[in-house]
Amino acid sequence: MSQRNDTATHPTGLSADEAALEKRLQEQFLDAQPGTVIEIPAGRRALDRVLTLRANGVTIRGAAAYIDSTYRHYTASYGIDLSGQPTAVPLWSAAGGLDYLWRGVASGDVDFTLQHAYLGGFRCNADSPAQKERLSIPPLQDGRGDQPHDARLAWTSHGLVPVTVAVYSNHLFDNRYVTGVQTISATTLGTPFTNITAPRFYGVEVGARF
Repeated sequence: MSQRNDTATHPTGLSADEAALEKRLQEQFLDAQPGTVIEIPAGRRALDRVLTLRANGVTIRGAAAYIDSTYRHYTASYGIDLSGQPTAVPLWSAAGGLDYLWRGVASGDVDFTLQHAYLGGFRCNADSPAQKERLSIPPLQDGRGDQPHDARLAWTSHGLVPVTVAVYSNHLFDNRYVTGVQTISATTLGTPFTNITAPRFYGVEVGARF
């Protein structure tokens, strides 16, 4: 004997009442202004998506790290003892960002983000001068840090299926840095090489969140 269930369900798996509540809450969250009161009925209910509440304003982010990295026991390929000496890891690194949001622009929100990162100069050890002597390379500025800048401007529509259109640029000022000189293949192939950061590039993003 089967039982009949007269409770209407939404394609997402929520009941019809839960789906209607979710839609109403998301619309209220998106349209909220300072001082707006959003009432959620008492009881336990399921929701199928994250509700987003956004307001005009500036968000500032920042982080920093100090790493004193040295070799415990290590001998370079040319027999130089580097025990207790620095690896190439910089002592300091940091990152910061500024984010500003404008609400209610063309039935959506505009978000501008600017980010800056700092990577301190690479630390040299007793093998560093020897590497230069073994390589025929143009003069390089030792220990210069890496400082990329990234920017992004995005517009996101209001609604249950937000659409985002954005333009962005990484390495905004097109500063390129040598991040290391590699000699692993110098003795066998005679072809040492360097690592260089990417040049400036930019693009367009289009997306929708379901």
